[in-house]
Amino acid sequence: MPVAARRLLVPGLLALLVAGCPGGGEATGEVRAGQRWRFRSAGVGEQVYEVIAVTAAEVVFRVRTSAGGEPLGDPLEQRFPRAPATPPLVGGEPGPPLAVGGLRLETWITREGRHTTTTAVQGRAPVFPGVVRVERDGAVLLELLDVR
Repeated sequence: MPVAARRLLVPGLLALLVAGCPGGGEATGEVRAGQRWRFRSAGVGEQVYEVIAVTAAEVVFRVRTSAGGEPLGDPLEQRFPRAPATPPLVGGEPGPPLAVGGLRLETWITREGRHTTTTAVQGRAPVFPGVVRVERDGAVLLELLDVR
């Protein structure tokens, strides 16, 4: 398993993928309080990142995880740094833009061993929500489905 993916794991869940992805980059202006970023997570179910607040420095959001429509634990509040920019992602290559929920996210794809990770970026710096897709041997482990 790649180092980046190991940092993304939460005991028993893939609930805090953003926590393992460095934040940074400039604001895209597309992230707004009240948005819900919905992910499908293999083996867990669904994760929703509910944006609580957006400042010049960070995006504050709650992660709600559910399986079969039933909540798994309490929502977890997280913070994704926006500025100052952190170092750019190392290795990899630009990916195709991701259009979801009326938004257009630039992406960066990194491959390590059997894993492919797609991250939302501006340039090469990660931006919220960070990781938007993870694959292992071509099987999707995590994927951003929509933004409302």
